[in-house]
Amino acid sequence: MASTQKCYGKGTCVPGPVPNGQIRIYSMRFCPFAQRTRLVLSAKGVKHETVNINLKDKPEWFLAKNPLGLVPTLETPFGQVIPLFYKIPGSRKNGEDVSALEAEFKEKLSKLNEVLVKKKTSFFGGNSVTMIDYLIWPWFERLEAWQLNHCLDGFLELKKWVSCMLEDPAVKDIIHNTDTHKAFFNSYLDGNPNYDYGL
Repeated sequence: MASTQKCYGKGTCVPGPVPNGQIRIYSMRFCPFAQRTRLVLSAKGVKHETVNINLKDKPEWFLAKNPLGLVPTLETPFGQVIPLFYKIPGSRKNGEDVSALEAEFKEKLSKLNEVLVKKKTSFFGGNSVTMIDYLIWPWFERLEAWQLNHCLDGFLELKKWVSCMLEDPAVKDIIHNTDTHKAFFNSYLDGNPNYDYGL
């Protein structure tokens, strides 16, 4: 389910205990890494609640649960906290050649397209959505907002995959539209990320 809850920041009260029979995901509405986890939870029908975190001004109670302060982090009704770590790509350096980065990105897209051509399936794991599709999807959802949609030109199978993913119930449940992604991304670039944009 798409999260419409405003984020918790420094000075906020700790949420109550995780309800029995559920799992809690500490998230941020626009984080692609947290989105991967929310997609899988939704697709698998795992009952869960989402608590959004202000990643620039993290609540003290969240840092007590996860000293690294990273999302996504899961918590069980028994108080067990499970940080999920992802390798975050290095940020672009000043003066780095944008055209070279775009060429590298297109090369990666070409390899993904080639996988679909060879497999002759709609999705990376077969003819239905699998974990690998959900792990890849968040970046494709943001392509237009990041003005990279043109990079898909010439990759017919990958374009078909995007169309199929847009019809997936879990994706439909969690997706943000391009304007929302763009507004958040611009606020992030300005140094004042609006984690609650649109709420």
